[in-house]
Amino acid sequence: MLAPNYQILNLTAAFCLASFACFVMPQLSAAKEKSAPLKPADTKSSTVQITPARLEVKPEDPMSALACDAAFNKAVMAKVNATVLESFYSKEISKKVWPDALEKQKERILAAKNLIELSEGLNAAIDELKTSHCKFLTINDDTFYFLHSLFHVHRQEPKAISVFPGFITGSAGFDPDTVRFVLDGSPAAKAGILVADKILSVNGFPFVGQANYFGADRARISIRVSRGGKQHEFQFAVGKGKMYDMYVEAVEKSARRFEKDGLQLGYIRLWCGGQRAQEEMEAQLDEEPLKSCDGLILDLRDGYGACSLDALDPFYRQPAAYPDFEMTLRNGKKIVNRSYFDKPMVAIINGGSRSGKEMLAFSLKKTNRARVIGETTAGYFVAGKLFPINEKCALYLAIEDCSLAGVRLEGTGVEPELKIENDKASSHDKQLEIAKEELIKRIRQTREKGVTKTSS
Repeated sequence: MLAPNYQILNLTAAFCLASFACFVMPQLSAAKEKSAPLKPADTKSSTVQITPARLEVKPEDPMSALACDAAFNKAVMAKVNATVLESFYSKEISKKVWPDALEKQKERILAAKNLIELSEGLNAAIDELKTSHCKFLTINDDTFYFLHSLFHVHRQEPKAISVFPGFITGSAGFDPDTVRFVLDGSPAAKAGILVADKILSVNGFPFVGQANYFGADRARISIRVSRGGKQHEFQFAVGKGKMYDMYVEAVEKSARRFEKDGLQLGYIRLWCGGQRAQEEMEAQLDEEPLKSCDGLILDLRDGYGACSLDALDPFYRQPAAYPDFEMTLRNGKKIVNRSYFDKPMVAIINGGSRSGKEMLAFSLKKTNRARVIGETTAGYFVAGKLFPINEKCALYLAIEDCSLAGVRLEGTGVEPELKIENDKASSHDKQLEIAKEELIKRIRQTREKGVTKTSS
């Protein structure tokens, strides 16, 4: 049985299993020049306006904030080089592979005119380390802000603050400008942006990444997408804050219940780990709509890692060891708190499930606590640490190798028991639909076993 230990969790997230998302915002070559607002390819277009903005954003070329020169690039390259040589988990790789890898990209790195080009050059060298949790990050990357907000969750850190509409593009089989996931309850979700939407422009400029939102705090932004051969424009307000906070809120907003075949199927998505996110998931299990459901779908797809095994505590606790705690209020109302969840489960994984989430999937599958379906996880299972480079750049680097029950998941991942692939060109969630069917089977099997045991 797993014992809760949220104090250890912060260390786990900071130095062991904080997931590098590999979800750096797209680096589009078209973004190097200013563009006029795009015109619809046909007359079949639409505009959706969500949430009146308090301020109008003044469109600015996002590339203007990403400019750099040879002197800047040289200083950054030197610090990245020193950090890899001193801190990368494998001394052998850092000495035999890294120097040549960096030398091959040196001319390209020094010639970079903006942070996108600089990032492309440095990451081309870093990729030769062939290890997860290794990425050069800039202020144009969502991961830059998420990791700063995760590692500095208890104190103010300017680098943790950003404007983020709530969707991520690229990686795990998606094109750099194609939406891979949308956070529950985010401005983008409320506006109607969907998985598989191709982002064409933001405020009339080509989509390049976080730089598209600089200066947009409390303002209405305009995002034009291509969906099914048609163009749509979404206008909605965005605010500034810690990106980790939005992921935690998305955990809460994801909780829902589906009614199917006379059963109540609960669902929650653990968008990331970290103490607050895991506590939020556990809190939702003891509230409606999940508290009285017949079974649960635990969605571990996409987002970030940073999970510890503590996240699974509620699912492994035995009712006899964790009796219900009942309180009676002055008005006679009774409140019952339950610290365990012992109902049937199905877990969904995909290529965006990484790091700490792979640990959860491994455990759920190994113990048969949940039926694990979907796609093989990323195989990103080493310890990552965020190293500051300067005010605009950081290096996320693998500092320790890891294994689980003697199994090294790095490069292999966790295989699902039932393989189901979603169509990356569609927002239809086939994996979720199959998860519902599998959960119904599991609920009925559990009930049949209970009847058999009672009869005997």
